[in-house]
Amino acid sequence: MPACNLFRTTKHKALLSLLNVCLLSCLSTSAFAQKPVLTEGGPVESSVQPSTQTTDPVKKPTRELNTLNERQINAGWKLLFDGKTLDGWKIYQADKPVDGEHWKVENGAMSLVAPDGKQNLITADEFENFELALDFKISEGGNSGIIFHCDQSTPQPYMTGPEVQVLDNIGNTKEPQKTGYLYALYKPEEGVDPYKEGKWNHLVVHIDTEGSWVKLNGEKMCDFVIGSDDWNEKVAASKFSKWEKFGTLKKGHICLQDHNDAISFRNIMIRELE
Repeated sequence: MPACNLFRTTKHKALLSLLNVCLLSCLSTSAFAQKPVLTEGGPVESSVQPSTQTTDPVKKPTRELNTLNERQINAGWKLLFDGKTLDGWKIYQADKPVDGEHWKVENGAMSLVAPDGKQNLITADEFENFELALDFKISEGGNSGIIFHCDQSTPQPYMTGPEVQVLDNIGNTKEPQKTGYLYALYKPEEGVDPYKEGKWNHLVVHIDTEGSWVKLNGEKMCDFVIGSDDWNEKVAASKFSKWEKFGTLKKGHICLQDHNDAISFRNIMIRELE
């Protein structure tokens, strides 16, 4: 090959390489490059990154235990347990501070460590229409409950207030009322049982004159209208019919039941409804 032709070929290849470098550089900074995606919390590197947004007031992945973020505060949520003390709670029919012997604060949870059937824990305040959210972990075979709209006029809080059952569904095979049932009154469809044995479970109780419901780990367990014909028929056919005040109070305490079994609660929060 003549020297002049070799020079042209070499020069041509060098020019092509230079053009390729320029083209790649342009593409990396052009509109074809992936841009940050704007989200509610600001830009992130890619739209395929997992979202941390959730409508659940408790299960915010980045939130610390027993705290509220700005979104929850703006939505009206308030803590019923600060993770450090039992302030705002008292023993049923005992107008004195919780002694710390039966109920203790451990590892960011309020725990019934010495149950004897007499340590029903109630809120100092009373609530009418509200949404309550909390996490619970119950002992193997354990039984407990969350009672609402109760007063302190009867020997037991469940004589005035309806109870949302809390149970170790796997370990306790004798009790037919499972976690999330409105005790002896309402239950979910056949086969619905999202309870997680030996783990923290998330419960939401929504009480409103227009309609109430219970969710366990995000699944609807039951809904009901307090005082409706259906409600009155079910109460009349139950053991609660012998207690005149049962289910009639429009406002009352929230109770964490001592049913002689150990149980722990955390992330307890409430928002009052109009």
